[in-house]
Amino acid sequence: LDQHKEQLERTCSILDTAKQKGWTRQIEMNEKLKQNLINIIEPLEAHNDA
Repeated sequence: LDQHKEQLERTCSILDTAKQKGWTRQIEMNEKLKQNLINIIEPLEAHNDA
């Protein structure tokens, strides 16, 4: 779970840079990755809280 959260942080940082520089393909790829990571993290956190 911690590794997924770290990767999400890195992905968000990459997205910020890509958006500032107008890197369309980087934005597309990392938005998909970001959503996939969220889809992994949220159920794991919900399970840990239960």
